[in-house]
Amino acid sequence: MATLEKKNKGIVTPYFDKKTTNIIKGIALIFMFIHHMFTFPEAYIEGISYPALEPYARWLCNPFNMCVSLFAFLTGYCYFFVKAKTFKYAFRKITDILFTYWVIYGVLLVVALSLGSYRDITVKAFVMELFALNRIVMVFCWYVPFYIMSMLILTFVTRHIEDNRIKEFFFLLVVPVLVTAVLSEFAGNSVISGNLRNISEWFPCMAVGYLCASGAVFQNIFDRMLKLVKWKAARLCICFFLATSVFLLRHYVPKVTLITFSLAGHPISVSIFADIIYAPIFIYATVNILRILKLNAIYNVIGEIGKYSLYMWFFHCIFFNVSQNVFQPILYFPRNPILVILWGLLLCYGVSRLLALPIKKLLDFKERCINYFFYENKRRGLNAKI
Repeated sequence: MATLEKKNKGIVTPYFDKKTTNIIKGIALIFMFIHHMFTFPEAYIEGISYPALEPYARWLCNPFNMCVSLFAFLTGYCYFFVKAKTFKYAFRKITDILFTYWVIYGVLLVVALSLGSYRDITVKAFVMELFALNRIVMVFCWYVPFYIMSMLILTFVTRHIEDNRIKEFFFLLVVPVLVTAVLSEFAGNSVISGNLRNISEWFPCMAVGYLCASGAVFQNIFDRMLKLVKWKAARLCICFFLATSVFLLRHYVPKVTLITFSLAGHPISVSIFADIIYAPIFIYATVNILRILKLNAIYNVIGEIGKYSLYMWFFHCIFFNVSQNVFQPILYFPRNPILVILWGLLLCYGVSRLLALPIKKLLDFKERCINYFFYENKRRGLNAKI
C-alpha cells in the first residue's frame, strides 16, 4: 500500500491514497450498519429481539456513531487537495450526492407506495424529503443537508484564508460553530434549527480534516512520534491501542460543551463532538495498521464496501423506514448478529451494484450539462471566477 508523504518542501501531499480512503469508508460503513442494526433495540419490529445484546447496546451506541465523523473528516481532508476550490466543484459534488440520493429515494418510495406502507404522503412531505429535510423513507439521511451546507461553507471560507494558519483555524472552526449555534436558537423552525445544530456540532470534524491535511499533521507530528518506536510489532500494538482507546472513549465523552451564554434572552450552548480528536487519531492508527498488516484479501473486500458506501448508506434505510415490517424480517433472518451484519452488507452491496450503472450514466449526463452551463457563462463573461 503506497505511502504518500511530503515530497517537496512546501508541497503537502496526501498521507494515504484512494485505496486506503475506500477502506476507511468501508470501516465507517460497517460501523454505521452495526450502529443502526444493534444499538437501538427500540427500532426492532415485533418478533425481532436480541436480549443478550441489550445490556451492551447503549454502551456501544456512541462508539459506533463515530462513522459520521470518519466520513466528515475524510471529506475535509480530501477537499484540501482539490486544486480548484470553486463553487463549480462544490456544485458538482453536491449534485453528485443529491442525484444519487434522488434515485435511491425514488426506488424506496415506489416500494413503500406499492406495499401500501406509506399512504399519507403529501406534496410537501415529498418535496421536503427530496432534500432530506423530512425523512419518512430515507430515515438515516440527515447528513445530506449537512453535506450540502458544509461544502458551501468550505468553498466560501477556503477561497479567502490563503494558507494562513490562524485564518484557517478561526474561519473553519470558530466562526461556523458560533454562528450556526446562535442561529439555531433563533431559527424558530425545528427543521432549520436542527440542521444548523448539526453544522455547529459536526462541521468541526470536517474542518479538522482540512486542517490536518493543510498542516500535514499526520506526517509532521504523528509520524515523528510513532517513528521513535523502532520495532514494527510495537508500532502495531500502539496503533491498535490508539484506535481502540478513542473508539471506547467515545462512550464516556462523546461531546464537549465549549461555552454557554445568553443572547437576547436565549440561552445558547455551544457544543461540538469530541471526534475532532477521536477521528484523526482513529484514522491515523488505522492507516498504519493497514500498512503493517498485509491482509490484502480482507482490505479488498472492505475497500469494495467503501467504494459503494454512499449507495449502501442510502439503501439500508429500507430496513427501518415505513416498510420495515416487510424488510426487517429479511435483514434479521440469519438471527446471529455477525451473520446479520454480513447479510445486510451483502444485500445492500448487491442492490448498490445494480443501481451503480444507471446512476453513473445519470451523473455523467449531469456533468455534461454542468460543464456546458459553465462554459457558456464563461464564454459570455458571466462567471469570471466561479
